[in-house]
Amino acid sequence: MNFKEWLILTEKIMIKDQEFRDPLLALQQIRKTHPNPENLAVTYTKIDKVGINPQSIYETPLGIYLYPLDYVIEEGMHVPFAGNEPYLNVCEFTRPEKILHMTSDVSNQKGMELLNVFPKEQLNKASESIDKYEIRSNYSKLWAVTRTLANENPIQWNANFRKCGIDGFVDHGTKTIHGYEPTQCVVFAASALKLLHSIENPIFYKKTDKFGVDTYKMKKNKYDSSKMSDEQIVKMLQSRRYYLDVEDLLSKATDKEKMANVIIKYKPELSTFDVGNLLDATTDTYQMAKLILEKKPELGNWDVETLLSKATDKDKMAELIISKMPEINDDNVQYLLKFATKKDKIAELLQKETDNISKLDDDSVDNFFDELLHKTKDKPKIAQIINRYHTKKTPVIQKILDKYLTQTIAAK
Repeated sequence: MNFKEWLILTEKIMIKDQEFRDPLLALQQIRKTHPNPENLAVTYTKIDKVGINPQSIYETPLGIYLYPLDYVIEEGMHVPFAGNEPYLNVCEFTRPEKILHMTSDVSNQKGMELLNVFPKEQLNKASESIDKYEIRSNYSKLWAVTRTLANENPIQWNANFRKCGIDGFVDHGTKTIHGYEPTQCVVFAASALKLLHSIENPIFYKKTDKFGVDTYKMKKNKYDSSKMSDEQIVKMLQSRRYYLDVEDLLSKATDKEKMANVIIKYKPELSTFDVGNLLDATTDTYQMAKLILEKKPELGNWDVETLLSKATDKDKMAELIISKMPEINDDNVQYLLKFATKKDKIAELLQKETDNISKLDDDSVDNFFDELLHKTKDKPKIAQIINRYHTKKTPVIQKILDKYLTQTIAAK
């Protein structure tokens, strides 16, 4: 243990006149004692200050990116991105009424009226060109339209949100802000945050871990798997869940297929980011997908889309997903029908194995049908399939289908 590491372990963290030496316990106390813990978030930084980096290279709006405090605590401070920076900063939203929360419940997401500050012609044009984005809700549509209005310029995108009166978003697992980080927050101005506590991150200052791996070099150069023993790699995978850079392990491996198999076998959990990297590292996407599904049968929506998009034989991949996943949700059904070449065959299999198509009700029909039919060129074909296999159609569902079934009749 070096002096800095010892100093952090002995440093007092004062929360409401109570003394803590463990940062995780300090975070738990902050949550417990704050009157509105849902308004708290954590950002990891190189210095003990919080602000917007104008040099951001990411394809996201310029802003300060954070994680909900609850999420950081639940993950033991092991977050997907920047979790090994020197400081973790607990912040409070100063104007929580201007923070929009993205959840799977889309019934209360009424954000589109905020776009009325833009000319109607601009809005109509932007709304017509968002097909390439994943539209899951009004908030994700708001996200895509403001991006299009900004011509994907991060600075202008930020300005567009502020023009709408939006301070920021909290994404509770919908993957709207970024597909590889389902849960996170973003605010578009420093004034939208109040820094409550800046705590030194013990993960950053550890010189070596218990496996003899130099973690300081890891911060600078990341792990070089070609210079590590098999035992070190296995133990490291077993001990870390999120901040381990799987992509770097794979890129430096002399035998990528072997490394991919080791990662699947020994890493406690596979993130969506891991799934994408594992598929990129293999020449046999189908076989890799089988291993991934055996390890992680309850795939997220983004995982399913990734498997299908990277598959050479998309129908074979769709059949594998249907046979291995314990539960197929509406979004999964959408991806399976969207990517399938033999859509009738996959729809029949879906109906036989899961009855998912018939499970669609009035609450989900607008989102599901509009999304699926909007993205496929063969809309009448999809309408025919859904009409055939949805055995519990309501008048609302039938009305939407009839619009496209009429096109089929007219073509004949």
